[in-house]
Amino acid sequence: ENPTLEWWRFLVERQAGSRTQPSVAVRNSLLFGVGALALALPMGVVIAAFSARGGRGRKVADAVLMAPIAVSGIVVGFGMLQSLVFGVELFGYRVSVVGAAVVVAAHAIAGYPFVVRNVAPMLAAVDDRLVESARALGASRAQALYDVELPLVWPGVLAGAAFAFALSIGEFDATVLLAGESAYTMPVALKRFLVDRAAGPSVGPAAAMGTVLLVVTAASFVVIDRVGGRYRP
Repeated sequence: ENPTLEWWRFLVERQAGSRTQPSVAVRNSLLFGVGALALALPMGVVIAAFSARGGRGRKVADAVLMAPIAVSGIVVGFGMLQSLVFGVELFGYRVSVVGAAVVVAAHAIAGYPFVVRNVAPMLAAVDDRLVESARALGASRAQALYDVELPLVWPGVLAGAAFAFALSIGEFDATVLLAGESAYTMPVALKRFLVDRAAGPSVGPAAAMGTVLLVVTAASFVVIDRVGGRYRP
């Protein structure tokens, strides 16, 4: 087919009170991505430190903690649905989490293993004597991790952050199960446009939305790299 701007015009038209507005999808994806990254990054770094320096039972713990990387997003989403959304009984009260919070939690659970996989091998390569010296000078284990080890493995932290954020941006399975009607993301919008009867029998609107998704994801990698390089420990 010849190049056309028809489907970009379609996305612009969908901004006027449509059920699925492209700008809302972009905004939701970025907000969920930032929230997921804020949870996944510290989780992944702490688990990576345990994996690299942990003692007995480390391999078993690694296998359990890495489970999200081995299962489908639909399984993670269903587990969150059964536990957080439907609620659990705690001390006689039913506690449930719904809306954006549960989507962010699902994205963080899916993303932190990628932080671990990028950071743990680099932490394992750090000379133990550096950590021991810091501890001998009075630093706590957490201080030694932050002040000594993280600056040495910062490229791995940035790579893990980029992967976790990109996974959140592109996550579909868990999101479509957990997100409310107004909490749709770019992948969910892409799917909606793919079956949008108003567009006729064409993948054009979905392709246009997919291009937006690619541009936002690429720009996010650049921002994470720039910001991370500026604010390294």
